[in-house]
Amino acid sequence: MRFQGVTYEMHGAVMATPPGPTSPVGEADILGCTDDGWKVVGQTTALKIQGVDVKTAIALTGNYADVYVAKGTSPDDWPDTIRRK
Repeated sequence: MRFQGVTYEMHGAVMATPPGPTSPVGEADILGCTDDGWKVVGQTTALKIQGVDVKTAIALTGNYADVYVAKGTSPDDWPDTIRRK
């Protein structure tokens, strides 16, 4: 996923369901691997997780429902609210 120039990925140390309320903040690009590298293959609504900066993590619903964290970050960079306990 990519949103506002940040690439996000799923991570086993993050909760799969966002804690608390979310609110739509825009369209995220769905990235797919092709013979030419990563390409935008669709879009979906990005959701802000209450208390979490969108540059750290976003949530998605529908076919891509999950919490996604900014690529290159680690659990130490995330708020406690989204870390899997």
